[in-house]
Amino acid sequence: MCNHALQTSIMMPILMLSNLEKCYPQADKFIPERWIKEDPQYYKAHPYVTLPFGFGPRMCIGRRFAELEIETLVTKVS
Repeated sequence: MCNHALQTSIMMPILMLSNLEKCYPQADKFIPERWIKEDPQYYKAHPYVTLPFGFGPRMCIGRRFAELEIETLVTKVS
C-alpha cells in the first residue's frame, strides 16, 4: 500500500490480477512458454500485470544484476 500526498491509498493485488482470464489466457494452467518472447502466447498476457522490478524511473536498480544471475544459472544448468 502506498500513501500519497492526497491521502489516497493504492493497492496492487498481484495474485488476484495474475489469476484473471482477461490478463492471462488459461490463467489456471501452468504454461511456462507464456514467458518466452518468441512464443505467440507471450503477447496475449497484459504487459503491466506482473512487474517484479517495477517500471519507469523508479525501477529497481538491481534488475539487471538479477537478470544476469538468472541467465548465468540457466546457462550452467543447460
